[in-house]
Amino acid sequence: MVIPGLLKSLDSPVQPPKSLDSPLQTVKQVQPRKSLDSLVQMVGSMQLSKSTESKSASSGSGAAGSDLGAAPFDICMGNSKGTVILKHGLLEINREKRRAKELSDIAPVQHLRPGMVLLKNFLKPDDQVKIIKHCRDLGVGPGGFYQPGYREGAKLSLRMMCLGKNWDPDSGSYGDIRRFDAAQPPKIPEELTKYVKDAIAASHEFLKQRGKGATNPDAELPVMSPDICIVNFYTTSGKLGFHQDNNEQRSSLARGLPVVSFSLGDTAEFLYGDVRDDDKASKIKLESGDVLIFGGQSRHIFHGVSSIAPKSAPLWVTDKANLRPGRLNLTFRQYNYKGSVNVTPAPFDTCVCDNNTAPLQHLRPGMVLLKKFLKANDQVEIFKLCHNLGVNARECLCLGKKCNQYSNSYGDMRPFDGAQPDIPEIFKKLVEDAIEASHEFLEQRRGTSNALVELPPMSPDMCTVRFDTIIPTIVLRQDTDVTETSLARELPVVSFWLGDSAEFLYPGIRDDVASKIDLESGDVLIFGSQSRRISHAVSSIKPRTAPMWLVDKTDLQAGLLNLTFRQYYHV
Repeated sequence: MVIPGLLKSLDSPVQPPKSLDSPLQTVKQVQPRKSLDSLVQMVGSMQLSKSTESKSASSGSGAAGSDLGAAPFDICMGNSKGTVILKHGLLEINREKRRAKELSDIAPVQHLRPGMVLLKNFLKPDDQVKIIKHCRDLGVGPGGFYQPGYREGAKLSLRMMCLGKNWDPDSGSYGDIRRFDAAQPPKIPEELTKYVKDAIAASHEFLKQRGKGATNPDAELPVMSPDICIVNFYTTSGKLGFHQDNNEQRSSLARGLPVVSFSLGDTAEFLYGDVRDDDKASKIKLESGDVLIFGGQSRHIFHGVSSIAPKSAPLWVTDKANLRPGRLNLTFRQYNYKGSVNVTPAPFDTCVCDNNTAPLQHLRPGMVLLKKFLKANDQVEIFKLCHNLGVNARECLCLGKKCNQYSNSYGDMRPFDGAQPDIPEIFKKLVEDAIEASHEFLEQRRGTSNALVELPPMSPDMCTVRFDTIIPTIVLRQDTDVTETSLARELPVVSFWLGDSAEFLYPGIRDDVASKIDLESGDVLIFGSQSRRISHAVSSIKPRTAPMWLVDKTDLQAGLLNLTFRQYYHV
């Protein structure tokens, strides 16, 4: 039974996106022109159509590559012997020349925001042809292109191939084999790795010369060695919804290692922003040869592809590489970072509420914020466990010790039904990991000699779980309803935030002035020691800000799920 208020009804059918264009549909018939060689052109058109039909039959349709036995998708159009290659019209040639002139007037490197750089036309034509041919050769082999989807049957409107590790959209995680056919992902060709490193080096050189706030390029865009790559091919009707790239290892995400994205073929309209809201998103055009890099403070931006511009690819892309109409996109990442996470802390009086996405933030003595600490799989698991335990929007759920909301006290069982739900072990382990990560951060931070003094370790034996859709009134409160020994030891409160974003207030004393931060899905907030008795509150919930993948995987209704862990006893 689905609990009302937390989850939408599971009976509502999943509406799959429109089926991907078949390979036959993506190739447009060549219309004969009235000229002396029109007969030759008509023959060429017929041969091209026949060749395409043959390729279409071998490539499958609809969910090509998503079932065992389905032939892989070929991103290139085959050239049969005897096919007549038609010359480009004067209109096409002139349009190409105009675009080349426009590109010469555009800044070759653009600083879009802290940690986000666009290198226009960085990949040279010959390099683009090589990349397309690499992807084509790998794409028709084992572990090649297929149409990904979800267990419920919905398909993504693109073709995908993974290199290094396989990414599963249904679980939002990486693995060594592909689930539906047990294929191992191909390795990233060395030539592609070199292009990535060259792009990062060019970005660093630009940031050095730019100078404004970028005296240390590696701090804004850390160096990375790609070991995974997702290759997507969009037809001219392809799209990709707003999402975050946050399924890599915590060490990689905490270091802010960048995503490096190659665009080839048709032009895409690319959206990006700090919240999952299309209306507030910034927009840029990504053209063939462009390289987009985002890391550091921009590593967790929401982004997506809203549209593909038909017939916008350079002519040589089809002439030399035979790429189908559409866009080829490669996104490189480093799955795991084996070095230590060295975070430069912000001063205590620095505002951290506006677009500050440092992975760990020292808000005040004894108070640490871990941005996006909970991985996608962890968040999904937390939601499902809370749902099974009976969380709803009407009342607070207590785990471990049972809270009596009327007497503001705790007991060993719920007074109205005698239930005794305990804290799941996975929750305890995540709390332990968060405190350990905070200690490592505090030890590296200058001026903090003893992390255990600033944030004492604790073993949670009680947890309150709330699901809220709105905040009717702002009530500042203190978490002091534990034993005196626990309070005297100043054992910290650990708070998980999932779903929609919230504005959180934390004044040091009860007065009219409060500091504010935005808490997003996956954030963990810890406060203990000198900050253990601070007054705090949630002032608002921001609708439609939950990650799309979380909504898709949990049927989450709009709202905020908050878990607050404490240690009731201290011996």
